[in-house]
Amino acid sequence: AMYAAQKDSRIAGVIALDPWLVPLPAHFIDRDIERSVPTLVVNSDIFNWKGNKEALRRFLLRLKDLHRRGNQRPCPITQVTVMTSDHMD
Repeated sequence: AMYAAQKDSRIAGVIALDPWLVPLPAHFIDRDIERSVPTLVVNSDIFNWKGNKEALRRFLLRLKDLHRRGNQRPCPITQVTVMTSDHMD
């Protein structure tokens, strides 16, 4: 959903449950993000791989930076963790 929001302007916001960003190329996170949409990331307590957490941190920082520089409409970008929760595929 987070990747699709960058490619499809019809997507006006994203709710992502335990997003897996590791498969995305680094250039996508570091350079190819062009639009900031309202984003809510909900993490389960157990879904905390170091590489994915770092990719998610960079992705959200990039969205926030785009929003600040572009002076776009209000664009909440929020990340929450549901404590004592589990991840189910």
